[in-house]
Amino acid sequence: MTAFDKRRSSLAIIVALMVAEFTAAFELTMVYAALKTLFVVFGDPRAVGWVITAYLLVSAASAAVCARLGDLYGRKRVLVIVLAGAMIGSLISAFSSTLLYVVVGRAIQGMAGAVLPLCFGIAREALPEEKVPYGVSAVGSTAVLAAGFGMLLGGVLVDSFQWHSIFYASASFAVVSILVVMLVLPRGERRVPEHKLDIVGGLLFVPAIFALLLVVTNGNSWGWTQPATLMLGLAGVAAFMGWVYYELRVPAPLINLRLLRNRNLALANLAMVLYALGPVQGQLHALLLQQPSWTGIGAGLSATLAGLYILPGQLTSLAVAPLTGWLCKRLGSRTAIISGAGMLAIGWIIILLFPSNLAILVGSGPIQAIGTTIIYSAIPNLIVTASPGENTAESTGVTQVLRSASQAVGAQILALILATATVTQTGVPGVFPAPSAVIWAIGFVMVAAVLMLATAFLLPGDRPKLKGNTNARSVDGDRGGKPIFTQI
Repeated sequence: MTAFDKRRSSLAIIVALMVAEFTAAFELTMVYAALKTLFVVFGDPRAVGWVITAYLLVSAASAAVCARLGDLYGRKRVLVIVLAGAMIGSLISAFSSTLLYVVVGRAIQGMAGAVLPLCFGIAREALPEEKVPYGVSAVGSTAVLAAGFGMLLGGVLVDSFQWHSIFYASASFAVVSILVVMLVLPRGERRVPEHKLDIVGGLLFVPAIFALLLVVTNGNSWGWTQPATLMLGLAGVAAFMGWVYYELRVPAPLINLRLLRNRNLALANLAMVLYALGPVQGQLHALLLQQPSWTGIGAGLSATLAGLYILPGQLTSLAVAPLTGWLCKRLGSRTAIISGAGMLAIGWIIILLFPSNLAILVGSGPIQAIGTTIIYSAIPNLIVTASPGENTAESTGVTQVLRSASQAVGAQILALILATATVTQTGVPGVFPAPSAVIWAIGFVMVAAVLMLATAFLLPGDRPKLKGNTNARSVDGDRGGKPIFTQI
């Protein structure tokens, strides 16, 4: 193979990975553009929240289990499977007329949560060593761009056609991605697992959180003291405690909770959890831009205009991404996290004060985008620094699962808050959150951001890490710290 052919081959692999990640990122943010329409169609902000929550819950499990399956049975094969699942889920939602089946389709779409770690793994496996950083950066940048494009394209589709069109679009992207992946990416390696695959640990936390969220969401309507409500709540608590007990004792856990015994890792993950509960909830920003002005709060934009106004923030995030590594190296990850959390807290405080001011809503976007970009870079850097060398992959894997699960919980908490008070107008279809409910929702996000900032001040300063971290002690004892979760 000539040098030109090798460069072309590397470029083709990177493009294929970018196409796959575009589909995954689009799956999530496209729904933000349709929130106002879904409120009109289904009339229940609390129930509509499950369109986001179901996706994120399955996404967390998929990221844990499918990424590991890719390590063992071939990342290309598993990538095709999860993209096919996303396509099937999109079609189910597209052909559904009831909210229940839309949510079911969204849950199946959540399999796309494994695309990013699989793409990172393929980049490391298939690209020449000197090309791996470029491949990883390209895939990460695609995730940022696709998130903004998903909101914009979703808005155009919702305004021009029926809301079902966003699911037809996501299904089409999935089909294209499958074809590109199958034609371009190499087959990849298969490995013999050293330990039995921990499927239980990767999946049990999903029904546990799902049951608890069902109780929290429907407790008022079901009756908090009704036997069915109490039984479901107890079952959720028991399942969650059983999951923790199991993961702490299984020889090779898929989600290694033992790492959280390290105080520094626990604080870093707490900061990420608080971030996922509140500031990352982009649907609230989208709702504020689209909330009809007659409700007494919000900018009253169309879905298309809301997407256009959100896009500058995404582009800002992409522009500052190369600087975040320099910031962590120059000032340290702790200082970077404090800076990012501070920007997020300030952004949401300003929105709380001026929730209907279009200039404020648009201007806060780049501020929050910069803060978000710093957080996404600085927290993983701090976790890598604080981890024993042989546990680095597992540590970043735990963080990813906690982030995805917390984002799902935060989405449903916001939906519940927004449903506490609603408004309607005679002759205008739809039920929308009342101003008081929106203010409480903004307050929840702001408090999460402030708590994240407070947690950041408790984080340790960066310390030099020796090659191989030979002075660090594995938290896994006799396991020898074998990597369980592959992550770049």
